[in-house]
Amino acid sequence: MTLSPTSDRDPLALGDAARQLLGTRVQSAQRIARRAGGDAVASVCVPIPASIDLSAVVLGARRSDDRFLCIEQPGREGYAVCGLGAAIT
Repeated sequence: MTLSPTSDRDPLALGDAARQLLGTRVQSAQRIARRAGGDAVASVCVPIPASIDLSAVVLGARRSDDRFLCIEQPGREGYAVCGLGAAIT
């Protein structure tokens, strides 16, 4: 699997360290899935600039049939957790 950013200047693109970590986790998940004969998930979490409205990004990028999650807590310095898509359904 090849992991590459969409642009070197894209604030949501994974940096080199995050891409390397994700690649390592994908390989580990593949080994686990093969050994167990089932599914496995790999992920990596990275901070993004606070100026990005993550809910707007997710809601703007989703299709009508996509699974998504947006939780915002403005009282906690704009804390937000958002996700788009599903790993296993």
